[in-house]
Amino acid sequence: MTLQAALTQLVAHLREHGHELSALSTIVAEDAPGDRPAFVDRLQDGIETSRGFAAEALAAAEAALDAAAYPPELGRSKRELTAAHRALARLGRSLASDVASSRHMDELRRLSAERGEGWAAWAGVVRETIQRCVQQLHGINDDLVTANEEIIDPELVSVAVSVRMPPRTADQSVLTTERIRAETERSEEQP
Repeated sequence: MTLQAALTQLVAHLREHGHELSALSTIVAEDAPGDRPAFVDRLQDGIETSRGFAAEALAAAEAALDAAAYPPELGRSKRELTAAHRALARLGRSLASDVASSRHMDELRRLSAERGEGWAAWAGVVRETIQRCVQQLHGINDDLVTANEEIIDPELVSVAVSVRMPPRTADQSVLTTERIRAETERSEEQP
């Protein structure tokens, strides 16, 4: 896979993830049946925080892809990929603690049990969407690893190696065609 292909895949998956987080935000903000407990507002805040980190990661990945286009600017692409990596790390932490935490999953189950069928259906959709977001993030992390492998591929990197030779003396002169011929003639003359 080329760097450009790896970054294109990363950007596409980040866009899909952004759409999934937007869908989750809409479900939580607009589709909750009846009177909303404070938990729903906390969950919505966590989703919005995650959306911000996802947008930051997408912008950095798009900049890395732009830098990888011809003529490639590998240094800029690497910096942008690093920025995407940092934003994805923040996204992962936010998603784990502010959205998909066991505390939130327990609260969704409690709402399902206590508030009736409408809340149970809503909570089920929210849980499924959160699970999809988490799974997508695992795939995005794999994409990030692939892009990083491509950016540090030894075939893309040229390394200058300098070897310092000691100065030559008269005895260590360069072998020329004439010198080789003379050495050959001398060895043929000796029995």
